[in-house]
Amino acid sequence: MSSATDNGTNTLKALGLGLLLAILFYAGLGVYAFLNKDETLDMLSQKLAVNVSLIEKGEFPVIVDGPLTNEDIEISNKDHTSKEAEQVHAPSEPPSEAPSEGPSEVSQPETVADIPPANEPDMNATLTQSLKGDPNLRARTNALPEAPIDGNFERTADGLLPIISPDGLKPFDAYKKPHLLNTSAHAIAVAVSDYGLSEKLSRQALDLLPSGISLILSPYSTDPEKWMKAARADGHEVWLELPMQTAEFPYKDPGAQGLMVDVSLSYNQDRLHWLMGRAQGYAGVAGYSDKTLEKSAPMFEKIINSIISRGLGYYELNPIGGDFIAGHVAAKHAPYLHTNGTVQSLSSAHALSNINTLVKSQNYSTLVLTPSPKGIKDMAAWLETLQDKRVSIVPLSALAALKKGKVAQDISEPTDLEAHKGNEAHAPTVEAQH
Repeated sequence: MSSATDNGTNTLKALGLGLLLAILFYAGLGVYAFLNKDETLDMLSQKLAVNVSLIEKGEFPVIVDGPLTNEDIEISNKDHTSKEAEQVHAPSEPPSEAPSEGPSEVSQPETVADIPPANEPDMNATLTQSLKGDPNLRARTNALPEAPIDGNFERTADGLLPIISPDGLKPFDAYKKPHLLNTSAHAIAVAVSDYGLSEKLSRQALDLLPSGISLILSPYSTDPEKWMKAARADGHEVWLELPMQTAEFPYKDPGAQGLMVDVSLSYNQDRLHWLMGRAQGYAGVAGYSDKTLEKSAPMFEKIINSIISRGLGYYELNPIGGDFIAGHVAAKHAPYLHTNGTVQSLSSAHALSNINTLVKSQNYSTLVLTPSPKGIKDMAAWLETLQDKRVSIVPLSALAALKKGKVAQDISEPTDLEAHKGNEAHAPTVEAQH
C-alpha cells in the first residue's frame, strides 16, 4: 500500500517538473523573440516578398477633386499601357529587393476598371468607353475652369462684364476650350444655337454631343448662368448670342434687348451691356448680320469696337453676309469666324451628301445646328463617322484664332451648301427650312 502511494507521488512530481520545464522553455522563446523582433520582421518580409504583388504609385489613374486636363488623361493612359506591357512580357522572377518606400496596401477605387488582358482593347479605348458610359466621370475629365475668372470681369449695374485682365489675358483666351489644331488635317467646328432656351433640348445637347461642340448661349434664357455652368462643367466652349436687327425685321424680331438700327448709340450700348451681363464664361459673341447695319454704320462700328476692346471674338452666323462686321474685326486683328451654313437635320441622303462635301472641300469649316430632338441625334451620329474620315472636331475658338486679321472672303469660301446666294437675308441650310 505504501509502495503504491509513493509511485503516485513520484508520477505527479515528474508531471509537474515537465510542465515547469515547458513553461520556462516557451517563456525563453518569447523573451528571445521580443529582444530580436526587428531582425525577425525583416526575415519574414524577405520570405513573404516572393508571394506579394506590389502596387506601385501611379499604376492607376489618380482621381482628384476638380477638373482633369487632357494632359492628365494622356499621362494616365501611358501609365496603364506601360504597366500592362510589363506584366505580359516581363519574366516572372521575384524582385531582388523591395522598393525603397516599401510595400503599400492600396484599395482600388471603384471607378477604375481592372487592367485588361493583352488580347483585349487597349487602355485608351477602355478609358474612352468609361467616359461615354459615366457622365459624371466624363464631365470631371473634360471640365473647363469655372467662370468668372478673377481679373477678367468688371462689376456694373448690368452685372459682371468681360474685360481684359491687368496682365493682358483676354476673355477669349481665358474661356476658350484649349485645343492643339492639326493644320495638316481637315477640321470642322460645329456650334449649337439657342442653347439655354429649352430645358429638354439643352440637356439633350449636353448628353449626346461631344465636348468639342461649341454652344451659343441665348441671352433670353431664363437661367443663363445655370446653363453656362453646365456647359463648361461638361467641357463645352460657350459663345454668347448677339441679337441684331436684319433685313427681315419685323418678321424676324431680335427680341426685347436686340440691337436696332434706328435708335441712339446710348440706347444700343445699354442693351449691349444687358446682353453681355447675362452670364460670364463666353469666349466671344455670335451674331447674324447683313447690310442693314450699314444704315447706321458709324454707330455699329463703335459697338463692334466696344466688343473687340473687351477681348472677345466674333462669330458671324450669316454665311453669305456680315462683311461690314468682318472688316472692322479684321482691322483690329481680333479672333473672327464665318459660318459655312446652318443645319436642321441630317436625316436625308441629300443632306448627308452636302455636309460631307463641305468637309472634304475645305480644310476648315464651320456649321451651326438649329436644335431639335431629331437634329441633335442626327448630328451626334454623323460626328461619330468623322473619326474614320480623319476629320477633327474642334471648338470655334481653334478656327477663330487661326483666322485673326483675315478678311471675310478668306474665311468662308463658297461651298455647295450656299443654295440661296440670291437672297442675303437667308442662310444656306443643309435641308430646307420650314
